[in-house]
Amino acid sequence: MKKSAAILVAVPVLLGAGYFIVPKANPERFLLTGSSTIAPILQLVAEDLHAADPGLVIDVETGGSSRGIQDAQAGQCDVGMASRDLKPEEKAGLDARLIAYDGVALIVNRENPIAGLDHQQVIDIYTGVIGDWKELGAGEGEIHVVNKAEGRATLTVFLEHFKLKSSAIQADAVIGDNAQGVRMVAGNPDAIAYVSIGEALSAVERGEAIRLIALDGIEPTKLSVADGSYPLRRNLYLLFPGAPDASGERILAHLASARGREILTQLGFTPTDIAE
Repeated sequence: MKKSAAILVAVPVLLGAGYFIVPKANPERFLLTGSSTIAPILQLVAEDLHAADPGLVIDVETGGSSRGIQDAQAGQCDVGMASRDLKPEEKAGLDARLIAYDGVALIVNRENPIAGLDHQQVIDIYTGVIGDWKELGAGEGEIHVVNKAEGRATLTVFLEHFKLKSSAIQADAVIGDNAQGVRMVAGNPDAIAYVSIGEALSAVERGEAIRLIALDGIEPTKLSVADGSYPLRRNLYLLFPGAPDASGERILAHLASARGREILTQLGFTPTDIAE
């Protein structure tokens, strides 16, 4: 998306499915779209940049990694956000910058006593082979399976790890972003879902009625994601349609700074070097 020499970014305000800006007089819109996992990171980056320079205006919208990739390819945004690796056919024309690592955590209601699940148990739950928590020694109750919608990177990571086809999933509910998964599990003692570890850890800190459970005996923590021992780890990317412009470089520089790493850690993500 072509821009004039002036650099503009907008402080986003959460509204509906994305972060939208209260417009200034004739602002130039610098738009990021895609992963709901990455959006909170860029929200805080935008607020910092705006505080340092009120003339900067950034708009952050969610919609899933597939949207971010497609928008960046089509020039419909300035930066796409993707919380999965790109497929070979998706890489053309995009400059992908790795900004952090995240894990995908299985979450249950806080009242559910189960400590963890192994690889096969997760498959059996999500394909309907196991349908009641009593089969896992976690009390009686029909398991309420929460799955992610098509186009969501978390779904792609989940399916690839467990070698499942989307058509094999027997879901009771299908959700979009991570926050929806947290709310659904917090409100249903028999529910199970999978969401970003960063989002889940933040939800626990806010007092939401959920728990993160172990996968194959490994707890989903910042440390297990950082050292690679947690099996469901994924990469978080910013996608530039060509070389980053001045505004893009400012975003990358902020993420690479001490403050940027503080933001990533605060939100439960694992910082990594910004790719050159």
